Amino acid sequence: MERNDEIQQMLKNMVYLDLIVGLVLGILVYLINPNYVLICLLGFFLAIVSFYINSYTVKYILTRNKENSKVLIILGYFLRIFLVGIIGVVLFTHNRFNIIAYTLGYTFRFLSLILYGLSLKSNNEGGE
Repeated sequence: MERNDEIQQMLKNMVYLDLIVGLVLGILVYLINPNYVLICLLGFFLAIVSFYINSYTVKYILTRNKENSKVLIILGYFLRIFLVGIIGVVLFTHNRFNIIAYTLGYTFRFLSLILYGLSLKSNNEGGE
């Protein structure tokens, strides 16, 4: 399988995991404190957007533009950090407890990545 196909397959599988994890996150936060559901899901959504920006940047560099790869990676990195940071600051200035929900949502995204890694591991062990 080509590297480009592998990236596309990974992104496709991640969509399903993100939906499941996002739904579980929304329900859990709703049961704990419904006021923070949207903020928590905003953090989760931003982590997803950041991941996809990074994925497409790397895919572009690997397939088309290897000369400017360092510049594109650094530019994408700062764009993602800036976006996440600005939204975090705005939420914090509105209500200082919002940042906890926002960070929880952002961090919960890693659960999708862990689940994807575990699914790859189980597929590789089953195929051997």
